[in-house]
Amino acid sequence: MPLVYWGYLLISVYGAAGPLIRRWLFKLSQVSWWQELVSTFTAPGYLTSWFWPMALYAYYRTFVGPLEFKIWEELAELTLAVGLLAWVYYNIYARFGRAKGQTLRHERR
Repeated sequence: MPLVYWGYLLISVYGAAGPLIRRWLFKLSQVSWWQELVSTFTAPGYLTSWFWPMALYAYYRTFVGPLEFKIWEELAELTLAVGLLAWVYYNIYARFGRAKGQTLRHERR
């Protein structure tokens, strides 16, 4: 079993569980720099749907066996890539794309 599927599994589960990890880490400290750091390294909730297909595929491939059709691996890799790209775009936009005092739509004011 190649280690790449373990990597896929870890990355996709981390991305899919981002909102839960964020909520748990926010409770540890109310300091603003800590919350900014946590927000940078955890995916927002609306991006979790891009990580689930790879999480399911990698779980199946790691613990059950290979699938019959190669297309499912390519599709799962595509959704993971789109999710990671959207996460990077979100972080760049959150840092540099908005004026001081503005918030993203999903954030509480």
